[in-house]
Amino acid sequence: MVKRFLIVISLLTILGGYSAEGSTMSEEFRLKSKADYIIISNAPAIGVPGNKTRIKGVGKTKDGDFIKGASVGILGQEHPLVTDDEGKFEIIVNSTDTAIYYYHRDYQEILINEIDFQGGHGIVIEIFPKSNKKLEKSVPVVAYKPVIYVYAKERLDVDLKLEPKGKLTFTYPKYENGWSFKTGNSGSIQINDKTYPYLFWEGEIALALKQRQGDVTKGFLVQTDSIISFFENQLTAAGLNDRERADFITFWGPRLQTSPFVMIQFLVDDEYADQVASIAMSPNPESMRRIFMVYTPFLSKPKIKLEPQTFKPFKRKDFTVIEWGGSKINPVAL
Repeated sequence: MVKRFLIVISLLTILGGYSAEGSTMSEEFRLKSKADYIIISNAPAIGVPGNKTRIKGVGKTKDGDFIKGASVGILGQEHPLVTDDEGKFEIIVNSTDTAIYYYHRDYQEILINEIDFQGGHGIVIEIFPKSNKKLEKSVPVVAYKPVIYVYAKERLDVDLKLEPKGKLTFTYPKYENGWSFKTGNSGSIQINDKTYPYLFWEGEIALALKQRQGDVTKGFLVQTDSIISFFENQLTAAGLNDRERADFITFWGPRLQTSPFVMIQFLVDDEYADQVASIAMSPNPESMRRIFMVYTPFLSKPKIKLEPQTFKPFKRKDFTVIEWGGSKINPVAL
C-alpha cells in the first residue's frame, strides 16, 4: 500500500499542481505493466465543471525519456493538442466522451477507452507507447482535384490512362478506360464536340507517409496568413505557369487558411507516380511535371524539425504535361 501511494504521488508531482518531497515513481512497476498506459488517479477535482473531465498526462519511452510533439485528442477532433518538451499534456473533455487517442509518428497509436469520464473529475495518466520505427505506414486519404494540363506545339491526338493507387471516385470528362482527346498549343482539350481546360479526377488512395532522413522531415511549416506568397514562390520554383498557379492557389488557398499553421510536403514526379497515380500516354510527352501536395493542419505551432524541400529544374518542351493535386492528413496520422 505504501509503495502504491508513493507511485501515485510521484506522478502527480511530475504533472504539476501537486508536491511530494523526494518521491519517485517505481520504474519496476512501470516496466512490468503490459498496458500502454496507467491510470494513476480518477477523482473529484476543484475547478472542473460538472459536465467536464480534466485529463493530465505524460508520455514516455520505455527508457523513461519524455515524448514531445505527440498528438492527443478526442475521437473526431481535427486539431488535437500537442505534448510539450516534457511530454506533458492537459485536456478537458466532455463527461459524455468515451475515449481519447495518443499518437506520435514514431510510436504506435494508443486508444484510451477504459476510463470512466465522470463529470467534475480529474484524471492523471502515464502513457508509454511502443516504438513504431519498423512499421511501414500508410493512411487512407482522398486525392483532391488532381488536374492534368496537356500542351502541344502542333495539333495532336493523345491517349491517356491513369493507374491510381486506389480507386477513382469522380472524373470529368468521364473516364472510360482512359481519355482520348485532341490538344494544341493553347492547352485546350477537345473530346468529341466539347472543349475542356484540363482533365479532372479524384480518388481514394492509401498514401504512404514520406520517409524521414534521420530526425529530419522534408517539408515546410507555414503560417497560413502567408500561404499565398508561399505557394507563389514554391509553385514557380516547381515549374508551374501563371494559369496553373492561379488554379492551384484558388482551390487550395481557402482550404489551408482554415488553420493557423500547416505542414506541407510535395510529392514530385516519380514520388507522385509511386504513391498517388501513374500515367501512361501515347504519344509520350517530351516533358512532364507532376506535383502532389500533402498537408497537415495545426491549431498551434507544432515542434517539428523540417528541412525545406527543393525542386529539380523543369524545362517545358513542345509536348508537355503538367499535373497537380493534394491530400489532407490529420495530425493523428503523422
